[in-house]
Amino acid sequence: MRPAKLFCAAAAIAAAPAAVLPGAAAGHDGPAMAPDSRLVSAGDSYSLVAEGWSTGDGCESRVWITRMLNHSVPAGSARIRDDGSFTFIRRIPRSTPAGARLRFQGTQYCDGIGTTREATVRVGRPEHGCPGSIGVDGKAYVLRVTAGLRCARGAGAIGPFIDTDIPPLGFECAWSDPAVGYDAVCTKAGNQASRVTAKRISEV
Repeated sequence: MRPAKLFCAAAAIAAAPAAVLPGAAAGHDGPAMAPDSRLVSAGDSYSLVAEGWSTGDGCESRVWITRMLNHSVPAGSARIRDDGSFTFIRRIPRSTPAGARLRFQGTQYCDGIGTTREATVRVGRPEHGCPGSIGVDGKAYVLRVTAGLRCARGAGAIGPFIDTDIPPLGFECAWSDPAVGYDAVCTKAGNQASRVTAKRISEV
């Protein structure tokens, strides 16, 4: 019998690799900003993560985030940490059409001069249920998937995890307290917004 294990579902997300910031990847000096997941379901939250921003005298302690449409629309601001990093998190309205690209600029002012970096988030299909259910070890589970993950791929990841307790290659998985709405979650490595959840519904 598979030993019972419960972990916080957030552990799966926290274990996924962090976004590689453009400046770091290219070996460039100066500030960098990038989404932690480039494809995010409508209705989910995106995160802009950043490093290398100034903490020196004469520089504002916040980065101002705007969304670029036909004109700039203020989206908020993020406080710069002592190490020059920040994280900016907002939810994408569920009504946002799949395929939309959300373009953002982050600007910090030092002695009245602004330094700006851009980042883009692509909107995927809202979280949705998969048809039918899967059976594992005599139990039936219904699945839900988010952006960038098809039902078949999700079933191929979370089914083996439920059966063996071993996350499949390319995924981070964890057991969850059913009170959060599901029993297990697998998150796609390199894209924290792509995940599949499994909720036990009955004995098979």
